[in-house]
Amino acid sequence: RQNRTCVQKPAWKPMSDRTAASYASAELVNSYKAWTADAVAQLRHLVDSWRQERCPGDDARQRILEIAHNIKGMGSSFGHPLMTEAGRSLCAYLRLKAGAPDELPVVEAHVESLDRILALGPVPHDNITHAQFIAPLHRLTGLSEIEA
Repeated sequence: RQNRTCVQKPAWKPMSDRTAASYASAELVNSYKAWTADAVAQLRHLVDSWRQERCPGDDARQRILEIAHNIKGMGSSFGHPLMTEAGRSLCAYLRLKAGAPDELPVVEAHVESLDRILALGPVPHDNITHAQFIAPLHRLTGLSEIEA
């Protein structure tokens, strides 16, 4: 006899490995590319303003952190793990080592890396791409992968 008071739950099924980008329209993916390119351009402008002392370091640092956080999230949503990792590294560095003597060159290196990754487009995040794009940022920041 079946117990009528118990509701049988459907079997658990793992979620697909698909990202938001795989469900998104071509128009939305193109918008992501445009948004990210604009965000990286904003970072370049902020770094330049900071270097030329047109923007106080604290203000530039805060705005760079906000933009890097958005890049990190967009990369995750649109299947661009290298953008996510580079954005995560920059966010962690600015949160954990703000005001470090070599701060501006480290931030500049992140922006250059984001620019190169964006030009490359989404690629698999494997050991080779990690070694090429992300590991150098971790060495530069002095943060481990866990901290970043």
